Formats: sequence, structure tokens, C-alpha cells
Amino acid sequence: ARGPGAAALEWHVLDLDLLWPETTEVEECAVEQVEVGAGVDAVVARCGCHPRQCLRSHVWCADVDGLRPDGAMYRFRAVPRVQGAWLTPGAWSAVLRTPRLPPPPEILSVHLLLQPPPSAGSDLVHLVWRCRGFGADAAPIRVVGALAAERVLGWEVRQRSSAASVRGAVGAGTWRTCGAGGWGEPEGCIVHMEPRLLERHDDPRAPWQVWECVLLVPSGWHIDELGIYHTLRHQFSARARNVAGLGAWAQWS
Repeated sequence: ARGPGAAALEWHVLDLDLLWPETTEVEECAVEQVEVGAGVDAVVARCGCHPRQCLRSHVWCADVDGLRPDGAMYRFRAVPRVQGAWLTPGAWSAVLRTPRLPPPPEILSVHLLLQPPPSAGSDLVHLVWRCRGFGADAAPIRVVGALAAERVLGWEVRQRSSAASVRGAVGAGTWRTCGAGGWGEPEGCIVHMEPRLLERHDDPRAPWQVWECVLLVPSGWHIDELGIYHTLRHQFSARARNVAGLGAWAQWS
């Protein structure tokens, strides 16, 4: 796999002296594909790619686009043309699966750090989460092309805030707990330390990884348009990115 819905193919054409003694030159190749698991509706289709041959190694290759992303499975075969006639197609390839989107991670912990923040009016928050990988396929079918593309390439982290307590206009009155502070719209975080890998478990049946990052969040009290002071509470979430794209967000911390 070379993208969410793309694949890079390579193949050899066997010695034509044995198969077709009258010629030894392949003029061109075409590629056919079929989606695995489509049942009776499976259709063998000619790809719109442009196969080419390496002059040094004589290996044929092609870049196939337009595949269905997020876990669709395909087989491919090459069809050579000799002296203007298309010959019998070659054998079907192993099954190629397009990369799957990362599953949503699980927030493990979030807490304030005691070290001084880099700026006044801010706090440092340590966020830890776990992401699970895809286990090896249990079915007796050889699937290629997707596992490396499904590795985590990066992360997005977001936060949302809500009033935790309020105080009267111009600071008058006493602090009281907010009865039902609704959460604001999610927004991006200020990242103080980029996400980094803490721990990994490479069991092919159930792999997982633990990641961490440090965020900079506003602290102290904040005044709204009515002159009312608020202290804030925060929740955090994260999602992974791989070749297939961005996965689902984790549940809020």
C-alpha cells in the first residue's frame, strides 16, 4: 500500500521462449483487479494504471489508484500483450488490504505537573493515553501491504473547557461551585512537549502502545463579557494519524 486507496505493484514476466517460442518481446502489460469478499458481485476490472518496465532489472511495475480505503481487500494480476494480442492473464496476487484508520485511543491519565510553567497564567498538564494496534489476521488468507502503512505517524490533541466555579461581577461575592457548567467547543491544545512513545507491546495478537505529551493550559480566573469571573476545568482527547488518515477521537478524559 502506498496511500489510503493506492497500491504499488511489481511483477516478472516469465521466459517467453518456453511459453511462446515465436516471440520473446512483451510489448506492454495491463493490470486487472478484483475486490475480495464482494461475493457474486465481484467484478474483474481492468485498472487504469500505466505499467512500465525497468530496463535494467526487467521488472514490471505499476501504481494503482482509486481503491476503496479503510480495509478493502483486492487481488491483482498482469496481462501481457505480444505481437498485438493479449495473452492469458497471470496468476492472481496475494490479497492486498488498503490501510485501516487507527482505532480511537484510550486516555489513561491526566494531571497537573508541579514544575513551573513557562508563562504566567498557565499550568502544565501531563496527558497519557494508550492506542491499540491491529492484530494478525486469524483467517487463513495471506494479506499483504497494509500493516506497515497502519503504523501511527502522528497525533492530534484537543481540549474543551467549562466553568468550574464563578464569582460575582468585578470580583464581588464569594466563589461558589458551578451548578451545570456546559462544555465549550473543542479547540486545539498548546503543546509544550510533543507526543512521544512511552511503552509498547508487540504481541502480534494484540499490540498496543502508550504515549504521553505535556500541554499548556490557562489557569487562574477568567472574566466573561458580563464581568463575571470563572475558574475553568478542562477535558482532553487525542486521535492518531497513519497513511490511511485520521482515526476517531478518544473519549474525553
